[in-house]
Amino acid sequence: ELNSICNLKCPFCIQGVRDMGNSYLGYECYQKVIDEAVTLGVKSLKLNYMNEPLIVKDLEKYVIYAKDKGILNVYMSTNGILLSERRSQSLIDCGITKLFISIDACSAETYLEQRKSTKYDRIVKNILKFLEIRNEQGLEYPLVRVNFLRTQVNKHEEKDFIKLWENKADMIIIQEMNEVIDTASDYFI
Repeated sequence: ELNSICNLKCPFCIQGVRDMGNSYLGYECYQKVIDEAVTLGVKSLKLNYMNEPLIVKDLEKYVIYAKDKGILNVYMSTNGILLSERRSQSLIDCGITKLFISIDACSAETYLEQRKSTKYDRIVKNILKFLEIRNEQGLEYPLVRVNFLRTQVNKHEEKDFIKLWENKADMIIIQEMNEVIDTASDYFI
C-alpha cells in the first residue's frame, strides 16, 4: 500500500474500527520494490488493500513508474470520492489499467447507512464522468469495475445495483463480506 489512510471509516472495515496510522510508503522505497518485483517476473500490481489510494497526490507517477518497468496490469480500488474530472483524466493518461470502485448501494440513504458518508451522488457522478472521458477518447482501458459488498444493510438493493450499472461499467462485482477480526458487526450476513 502506498499509504495507510482512508477518507472513510466504514463500520465493516478495519479502517473504521482501528487507527491504522498515517504513513506513506514513499517513492524511493516504492521504486526499490518495483525494481525487485520486475526481476522476479511480476506483471500485475494492485496499489492498495485497506486504504484510499487517491489520497496520494502524485499517485500517477507511481503508476507510470511501474508501467515503464514492464508491469502490464496496474490497478487499484477506491471509494471514488476523490475521483474528480481532473483526476479521472490524469489516471487515464498515466496508463492505469483497471479501477475498482466500491459503492455498495443504489441510494444515498443506503450508502449513508453502509459507508457512513453523504457522498453517494458525488461518487455516482464521478464514476459516470470517468467512463464518459474514457469512452470519448475511444479507449477500452482502464476498465471500470463497480463493487457491491453485500451486507445486512444493503442486500435489498443488489438487483437494483446491477440494473443501474449494467451497460455502463465494464464489470459489476457482488462481494461477500468478511468479518473484521475481533469486532462484532451487524453488517455480516
